[in-house]
Amino acid sequence: MTQDHKAPHGKKHHSKGESAGNVIEGVFQQSSFEDKLWIFLKNNKRLITSVIVVVVLLGLAIPGVNLYQSWHASKVQKAFVAAKTKAQQEAFVKANPNEILAAVTMLEFADSAYSEGDYKNALTWYQKSKAGLKENFLAGRARLGIGMATILSGNDEQGRMLLEEIVSDDRLMSAYRAEAAYHLALLLMKDGQDKAGMMRLVSIGQMPNAGIWQRRAMALRQMLSDS
Repeated sequence: MTQDHKAPHGKKHHSKGESAGNVIEGVFQQSSFEDKLWIFLKNNKRLITSVIVVVVLLGLAIPGVNLYQSWHASKVQKAFVAAKTKAQQEAFVKANPNEILAAVTMLEFADSAYSEGDYKNALTWYQKSKAGLKENFLAGRARLGIGMATILSGNDEQGRMLLEEIVSDDRLMSAYRAEAAYHLALLLMKDGQDKAGMMRLVSIGQMPNAGIWQRRAMALRQMLSDS
């Protein structure tokens, strides 16, 4: 049984005055490692970039393609892969502030700050990353980070509103919406609103392609039913 499944029963382990952040901190940190798309992106930069470069090269055969833009994109991608250290990554972001890959790098900065418990700094990087990602599918990942970092920074009400917006945004991947709903369920149960929290868990089961969050919601519902 995972750590987050125990969180709703935090009344036995957490005082009433304890912040919501202390209850759900471990949940979000764990979920970030289970976001397979993000793991793939972080651990396979070279593979991803090589695929992008192939697409660019294929595009050169299409009439009207701007050769300079293709060359520039390839150059940025190579610089992205070459940036290994924090200093190199910061230099990459500074040199390419308007590039999607700079926004991806900022998302990495945000995750790093989050894992270190520096939630205010993480929030700043998540916000910058979201602005740069625009309509990219990873923007949903940044929005989740903004919501959770906001809560963990002490602004519980605003953070919950941000998570609610994610759940309601059907343009986002179901996995992002389901994760936001799961965290909201934990928060409701932490507040003693078990019925409302259970309804949240049920709603996750109705989301298509929610993956691991459907399984977590089902397992938590079963555990609560058996308790």
